Amino acid sequence: MISQTGGHGDFRKLEELPRTPTSKLSLAEQYGVGAIADGVDEVLRRTREQLMRGPARLSWRQVVV
Repeated sequence: MISQTGGHGDFRKLEELPRTPTSKLSLAEQYGVGAIADGVDEVLRRTREQLMRGPARLSWRQVVV
C-alpha cells in the first residue's frame, strides 16, 4: 500500500518520526506492507518499487477532502 504521510497506510510508530532523507525504513516498509510517498516523484518511485516485488495487481484510490 502506498500512502502519504499521515494517510491510511502510514503505519509508522511515534519513535520512527520524524522522517528524514537518511532515516531507515519503517518496519511496515521493510516487510512490504506499506510505503510512504509525498509528492508525484515519490509516488512514481514507490510504484516502481512495488512493481519490482511482482504484485498481482495495482489499484488507485484518490481521497479528496
